[in-house]
Amino acid sequence: MDGDAADTAELLVSELVTNAVIHGRSEVRLRVMVSEETVRVEVGDDNSRHPVALRSEESALDGRGMTIVEMLASAWGVQDGAFGKIVWFEVSV
Repeated sequence: MDGDAADTAELLVSELVTNAVIHGRSEVRLRVMVSEETVRVEVGDDNSRHPVALRSEESALDGRGMTIVEMLASAWGVQDGAFGKIVWFEVSV
């Protein structure tokens, strides 16, 4: 995995885990899967409400996390789970 892909994955993990802690208000589950083509990260929490990529004001101090994920990930999405949801993203290696 090159430095750019690793940096991107690290940033996106930080965004999703932060969202899970702030909005999920539960324990956070993290799963990382690596293949030759992609790194897939899944972050689960017990809140069933799906995240939304917001278009925030340029001067806003927060609210950009999912927009960053949307911009930098090769793909991302949300899966409903038995307890809450799993937000995932993939980064090309």
